[in-house]
Amino acid sequence: MRKKILLVDDDAVFLDAVSAVLESRFDIRTATNGTEALAELEREPPDVVVLDVMMDHLSEGFQVARRIKDDPRNAIRYSLPENEVSVSVRPSAERVSITVQDHGIGIPEPLKGEVFLEFVRGPKAKQMVAHGTALGLTIASAAVANHGGEIDLASQEGVGTKITVSLPLKNGPPPRGSGTFLV
Repeated sequence: MRKKILLVDDDAVFLDAVSAVLESRFDIRTATNGTEALAELEREPPDVVVLDVMMDHLSEGFQVARRIKDDPRNAIRYSLPENEVSVSVRPSAERVSITVQDHGIGIPEPLKGEVFLEFVRGPKAKQMVAHGTALGLTIASAAVANHGGEIDLASQEGVGTKITVSLPLKNGPPPRGSGTFLV
């Protein structure tokens, strides 16, 4: 059975381009706003969601992310149950940085430069979760680049991984403050 991927982005050109790349191997569904995304999630939960959190309405993508996070069907795959995964958002006048940090299995040093390529999974990841598309970082990297952003990875095997995405703000600065929540 083919894995299902839901792409959520308000940029139709991006959705078409990513869909064209992935549709030969995956069942692709798309949504151009939060309402469509939530309807697709209810209709049939996908295996992977690629979500643009910086849509035209500033909070729209974050609302969808919160809904996905709160869904009990979504487990944190590569962290041990007693470990936490933190997500922080740090806005500035021109950019927003989103950091996801786990205390899981980490990425082996030789694979750090390759994990943004399609279908690259480390041996411990394969042992921990037998199935998986190994497309998450590939798609995330393409989405971030498409929006003029940068993605940075720091990882130590057996300690954990930290991914930081920095995106330019297209609708001005977000509300004051920064938020951190635990997944």
